[in-house]
Amino acid sequence: MRFAATQAICDLSMLPSFIRFCWRHSGASWKINTHLTRCERLLLYKLGLSQPPGAVMVEIGSYLGASSCFLAAAAQVRGGKLHCVDTWLNDGMTEGRRDTWNEFSKNTLPFSPSIRTHRGTSTDIAVNFKDRIDLLFVDGDHSYEACKADLKTWFPYMVDGTR
Repeated sequence: MRFAATQAICDLSMLPSFIRFCWRHSGASWKINTHLTRCERLLLYKLGLSQPPGAVMVEIGSYLGASSCFLAAAAQVRGGKLHCVDTWLNDGMTEGRRDTWNEFSKNTLPFSPSIRTHRGTSTDIAVNFKDRIDLLFVDGDHSYEACKADLKTWFPYMVDGTR
């Protein structure tokens, strides 16, 4: 545990988030394959915890669910909801195309009451989205065009004051 703790804490400001996450939530979330560093996962948790009660969070690009677990853990604490938007076909990932839905579902199971999934492209899902968004995490297709389209499509849903 000592090595894992050292890796997870990038600086002392993340120590409270690390302790809180480890105390309250599944340690298995640290083992999910991801491109995010441990510090980045903790930052998502910390940002999620800073949202208002009942917060609506949206994650574009959920892959295997590592970042989803940290955002959903914060949503649980805040009494909110995390909307995960992805095709789960590994589009745009360096590993190549494959269906990652079952892995995502298994990895996020402990947080499933706080997660609502939307399977499809982010711009298609946004057309029918109804909620106002407190936190938006864009981590889908990383091309300039796709990121720009994601921001342009989802920005109108942001709660005033979060833009």
